[in-house]
Amino acid sequence: MMMMLRKFQAQLAKLGLAGKKVLVAVSTGCDSMVLLDLLLKSQRRFNLQIYVAYVDHQLRPASKVETAFIKDYCHKSQLPLRMYTWPLAAHPAKGVEAAARKMRYDFFKRVMATEQLTTLLTAHHADDQAETFLMKLIRGGQLAQLTAIAPQRNFGAGKELVRPLLGFTKQELADYAQANNLTYFEDETNASDDYQRNRIRHHLLPLLKAENPQVLDHIAAYRTQLSDLLALGDELAATNIAKMKAADGSYNLKVFQTYSPKLQVLCLQHLLMEQGVELRTQLPEELRAGLLDDRKPNLKLKLNKEYYLLKSYERFGFESVCPKSQARAVSYNLELNEWIDLGAAGKVGLVSFEDYQARSGDDCLELSELPAGGLVLRHRLSGDKLVTTHGRQKVKKIMIDNKVPLAQRKTSWLVADQGQNVYWVLGLKKSDLSRGAVNAKIQYIVVHRS
Repeated sequence: MMMMLRKFQAQLAKLGLAGKKVLVAVSTGCDSMVLLDLLLKSQRRFNLQIYVAYVDHQLRPASKVETAFIKDYCHKSQLPLRMYTWPLAAHPAKGVEAAARKMRYDFFKRVMATEQLTTLLTAHHADDQAETFLMKLIRGGQLAQLTAIAPQRNFGAGKELVRPLLGFTKQELADYAQANNLTYFEDETNASDDYQRNRIRHHLLPLLKAENPQVLDHIAAYRTQLSDLLALGDELAATNIAKMKAADGSYNLKVFQTYSPKLQVLCLQHLLMEQGVELRTQLPEELRAGLLDDRKPNLKLKLNKEYYLLKSYERFGFESVCPKSQARAVSYNLELNEWIDLGAAGKVGLVSFEDYQARSGDDCLELSELPAGGLVLRHRLSGDKLVTTHGRQKVKKIMIDNKVPLAQRKTSWLVADQGQNVYWVLGLKKSDLSRGAVNAKIQYIVVHRS
């Protein structure tokens, strides 16, 4: 067993854990008790500060015995123990396994924040790695999911999650526990075939091991090769996404079109992941087809509950979903001699003709009188029309004719009465009725000053 300890300590050195304050997730099962024992035997050499995190799920009668055991173990080993009991009232009717996992990791994060710990250690091993790989292979999905369990990954700002036992098999851990007379507890649900992981563990993995005893090593090697290739793909995607990205956060469709089909899909996959969109197998290809369809210069596709993909002429990007029930049109009453600051869009004010002092760059709308109820400055609403001597023109058509991107149409500013009669679409078109009768005296000026 000294060989196993040396191998474990070599892994600690490789993972850069010397001098770290670590939180060890312990269930009192064989794997986590072996991890804890190996850490205690390595504590002085690696100057480790070890904390133990334990959760009583209250799912099995044996949990009371296990809780008492870990309390006694940590007391005798002089290890700080942080415990949490999952209230029965918090147990969901369905999806208990997923809910329990989320609860555990949320608890671990709270402990790490409170105790100012940098590293969480879990006891995942080579068999866990193979089981996870096979589960994801059976379910299907994106290639990145086949990387299964990483030995080290980010766990929040300044925190990491490390699995130092991935190089050991389940049998090696069991042999170590027996040789060192370690006390541990078996979860009886691990014997049930009700769960997919257990079926793979009990039936599929033994068959694969019988075919080739090195199957766990081979799966681990494939995972490493795949991770390296995906990392290279990440770099390639990041470089080419940066080439497409405009200052306003949108992406240049012309640049996108110069990429090969495979690079286009790769970039879309990464952009979708950045937005937290679940990657259905065909989704990147579907979006690529839409972006390249010249018959549809404007396109709006809902990706999930939070985002749309917007294509508008030579640009595309992402927009947050705002439910209609929550949508609010921004609107300001234009009061005489007052200015409304629009930030980067400049400012708009209503002044009398006599008081107006022109400045270079001013754009003006001249009025002989104000409509009943006065003027408002607001964003476009569905049904808005610009009033002209020849009738009424849809503001939407004005924006289409001027190739205003979809994302900008909702936030374009216009001057209107209290209804939907529009006098000025800023930067695009003004009403020729604003001055009233021919030769009518100008009394008011709406000024857009950049």
